[in-house]
Amino acid sequence: MVAAYFEAVANFECTELRFQKVKEKRLKDLKNYGLKPGRQARSLLHQLLKEREEGEMQKLAALETCTVQMLRDFARGIWGAAAHVEGLIIGNVTAEEALEMGEMVRGTLRGGVIAPADFPTTRVAEVPCGDARFALSTQNPEEGTNVVYVHYQHGVSTHSLRALLLMVHQLMGEKLFDQLRTKEQLGYVASGSVETMYDVQGFRITVESAFHPPAYVEERINAFLAGFPAQVAAMADAEYVKTRRSLVDSVLTMDVSLSSEADRHWTHITNQKYQYYRGQIVASEINKITREEVVAWLQANLVPETPLARKITVFVHGKNHPLDAAAAAAAGAGAGTGGNALQPMGLADVPRLKAAWGLHANQGDPTAVPELEMPPEDMCKLSNTDVAHLKRKAAAAAAAAAAAVAAGGDAGVGEGSTGDGVNPKP
Repeated sequence: MVAAYFEAVANFECTELRFQKVKEKRLKDLKNYGLKPGRQARSLLHQLLKEREEGEMQKLAALETCTVQMLRDFARGIWGAAAHVEGLIIGNVTAEEALEMGEMVRGTLRGGVIAPADFPTTRVAEVPCGDARFALSTQNPEEGTNVVYVHYQHGVSTHSLRALLLMVHQLMGEKLFDQLRTKEQLGYVASGSVETMYDVQGFRITVESAFHPPAYVEERINAFLAGFPAQVAAMADAEYVKTRRSLVDSVLTMDVSLSSEADRHWTHITNQKYQYYRGQIVASEINKITREEVVAWLQANLVPETPLARKITVFVHGKNHPLDAAAAAAAGAGAGTGGNALQPMGLADVPRLKAAWGLHANQGDPTAVPELEMPPEDMCKLSNTDVAHLKRKAAAAAAAAAAAVAAGGDAGVGEGSTGDGVNPKP
């Protein structure tokens, strides 16, 4: 069945009728995507931060001109030219069987080898200290909801940074919702979460409100952030330890199905770092975080007006609070890097700003698989993991891969155990 599937991929065919049906649905999806103001804000952020990212309007324009023959030529061309394929085989399969299956797939797709310098990169803009501010009107003129979308960039992912961000999310999530949604009733959506993009870490706060203008909502977000370090500092020791242990337990939660395990492993393949035990390593780091460390990090990175914050603020104005001159001035007040005190930026400013900022180094390496980091012993005990057994299995997989290389093939076999299954996945 696998061979038949990839044979169909390599010899792609599509009828005109099928093409038009899929194209029509895709056009509809793209047109509808930006009608939600929260998605509109997220789209702007992705265009600003990702090295290569187009907006929905540009994708629509390109799709409108696409023909079935263009699609056929593209599909056949990518497999006939140089191509790099990574896959995941999981279940009751040996390393040798997995390697044989990989050879079959490569033989079917028939693409040549990509030179190391020709691999595409997935890089993220390096946000400078300050507050880059944007203001947009909703694409749907009848939409009454406003959105305030605030993204803080914190740098390239490390185990310790990821652990700290997850701990901040664990401490903040319910309190932010309770204050801004339940008590102040700003709107139906009020959330904060870790936001990772190509393994560059960030933290996001989003509030959607049809009742208050974005400038007022931002004031209330800032008031919450200003007071949150004191809330953490005032926590009882027992409450803090209980919260931290709850997060560790969540990170170490076993997969409930083979598909969820596959999804978790696939995350470590797509980021091209191949660290399948990262969850247990991060859990161990979480277990060491003190309350004082959390407070210090919050004061240095999330408290309003901190000079170290690398911040992007997006206002999306609905019809109830339109983006007029007064609203624009309020949104632009105190604008930082790339903006000015009078006028916030818009989509037209994205290319200029991204070019001025520059890009983080590419994360991960598709041409090499680094040594697999083993889970720490303290987490192995908590999750009943036999680390000695894991090391033996890793050594066996490495030996099978080396044998495949010696025989003239390629290799890249790894296996995983419990990873951090909280949002977002590792």
